[in-house]
Amino acid sequence: MTIAERSLSRRAALIGAGVGGGALAAVLTAPGVAAAAESQGFEGAWLVHVVPDDGSATHNVLYLVIKGGGITAISDNPPSSGSTGFGVWERTEKDQFVSTFEQFAFTPAGQPAGILRVRTLGSVDQASDQLSGRASIDFQPAGSPNFIPQGPTHFTGSRIKVLAP
Repeated sequence: MTIAERSLSRRAALIGAGVGGGALAAVLTAPGVAAAAESQGFEGAWLVHVVPDDGSATHNVLYLVIKGGGITAISDNPPSSGSTGFGVWERTEKDQFVSTFEQFAFTPAGQPAGILRVRTLGSVDQASDQLSGRASIDFQPAGSPNFIPQGPTHFTGSRIKVLAP
């Protein structure tokens, strides 16, 4: 059975069971369902401003936080900040999360320099759709088995929202 056949069978089963468009619309507009859909927690797309605690240059990062625990991140500071980062996240408490992502780092000439690891502890203010927290950055030089702490940072961010054209 192909995916298209399975989808058709599922749809046919729902229609056969009397769950048509009207019933589905009623479920989607039921009290609490819309509010649950709007409260995304940490999931979604974010523009994050990073401020290193050592006073070095600030930069911005785009996060894409995926339901189920995936995260991607890319900085506006290439090549010194590295490639796109990939990692994982998990909720620790209501509106709080931890994440870890890694990305390749390069020399200014574009040669591989190692791996950058970023570990975050943050929270989401649901009322304002703002993100804030702290991060620890570690660096593993090319050819080394160990990560070396590079220092802490703090960050703030705003959820990227759908805007009408």
